[in-house]
Amino acid sequence: MSASPPLETPIALRRPELAGAARRYGTAALIVAGAAVLRWLLQPVAGSTPPYITFYFAVLAAAALGGLGPGLAATALGAALGFTLGRLEGYQPAELSEPMRLLLFVLLGIGASLIAGRMHRALGAAHETAERFRASSEALALANERLRETDRNKNRFMAVLAHELRNPLMPIRNALTIMAQGDPQRTQRMLQVIARQVGHLESLVTDLLDVTRIDTDKLTLHRQPMDLRELVRQAADDYAPLLAARGLALSAQVPDAPVPLHGDPARLAQVLGNLLSNSLKFTPPGGEVRVRLEREAGQALLQVEDTGCGIPAEALPHIFDAFAQGEHERSEGLGLGLTLVKRLVEMHGGQVQATSEGQGRGSRFVLVLRLEPPAPG
Repeated sequence: MSASPPLETPIALRRPELAGAARRYGTAALIVAGAAVLRWLLQPVAGSTPPYITFYFAVLAAAALGGLGPGLAATALGAALGFTLGRLEGYQPAELSEPMRLLLFVLLGIGASLIAGRMHRALGAAHETAERFRASSEALALANERLRETDRNKNRFMAVLAHELRNPLMPIRNALTIMAQGDPQRTQRMLQVIARQVGHLESLVTDLLDVTRIDTDKLTLHRQPMDLRELVRQAADDYAPLLAARGLALSAQVPDAPVPLHGDPARLAQVLGNLLSNSLKFTPPGGEVRVRLEREAGQALLQVEDTGCGIPAEALPHIFDAFAQGEHERSEGLGLGLTLVKRLVEMHGGQVQATSEGQGRGSRFVLVLRLEPPAPG
């Protein structure tokens, strides 16, 4: 049998509504009380006959401010107070015209409450429409600013793309000119230059294609059973010489027990490689890069931390954006590495988070991947 919902929930949901109703009816009572005081002050002039005119204004004010309900409440309260005050002052409604005056007040009070109540609802609806329009205008202005920022980022990105594509072409052209001279030894060296620069171009184009494939849902993961420990060890072996050449120390820590995951080994290797390349770019010589893999509550936590230049606080929310990376002038490549990291991790059902204590204080990237049993078959 399902458990009943807690009693506090409906009450909590109705508290603002109840508070508003209490405020409206309380205001109506105060207005009628003020009208009674005014009626008492007019008694020396009006005599013992109850001047209901003061309560007419009270009904109109209560209905205009609070709606139909407070207006009817003001009508009833005004009629009771007017009649009671008249009796206390010695007024005896012997003539038929005097009870009719009371009845007329009640009927007119009801009518005024209906009219003023409609006006109150119309004003409330107009106020809500104005608020929605204001909120829509603010949202539209924010969306326009985001579009302008995206356009600026794209312009910066295109400038970086043109620069990065042009850089390898000049060494290739120079190498071809030297090779045309027919020197075998120099030709061999120039072939190495061409191969290196073509590899750089291939890497740039591959990143662009991968981002495009993910955006168009054309990138397919080839999942298989794997142990994340082997991925970390292989990446450490591959990148240790590169980091050592830059004067950086690399340490890798993995648990003793296997960390099984049903994922795409090539794409996850690309994710870890991009994070290590990012640390390589932004960590000065003498720094350190640490990779740590842990298991926690059915999840794998993969952390890459460095002692590099860090990330400014204002840049952290945009660190994974595709077109926000072109503004980092000292970075190499197109700045799509972190974008691919985020999107590939999300395709695996995981999350990635970047943290930094500020410029010059390093950065930390934490990947959270859900450990799942291999798919059947």
